[in-house]
Amino acid sequence: MFLLSNFTGTFSYNDVADDLGLSSVTTTKKFMDYLHEPFLFYYLDRYNNKLKLMKKAPRKVYVVDNGFVASKAFNLSENLGKLLENQVFVELLHRGYDTEKTLFYYHSRNDKVKATRSRNLSRFATTCPKKRL
Repeated sequence: MFLLSNFTGTFSYNDVADDLGLSSVTTTKKFMDYLHEPFLFYYLDRYNNKLKLMKKAPRKVYVVDNGFVASKAFNLSENLGKLLENQVFVELLHRGYDTEKTLFYYHSRNDKVKATRSRNLSRFATTCPKKRL
């Protein structure tokens, strides 16, 4: 339920372990990998030119189907922006992008644009962040 309710959000294994009250980050990673194996959840790395920084950065979680989110997740609003971002991600998967090699999310320093993009920079999909009040 935690991952479903926080779909398209960033996470680190330490934060998930703390939020769920688990003592071991290794166990948390193992259970999250179990959810990835049957393709229920996908974890996307943040794009960075430096591999070391890319692996340390928070990852984003996506769900294989928006219907799964709508039926099981705890939401106070419709989250149409998140549902659209998730659907764009799923479409990129259907078009053959690989989350391990060619698909990343981009987060600018000034938080103006968040993007799901591939190394082929001519093809990418962007989503706009929520306006802050």
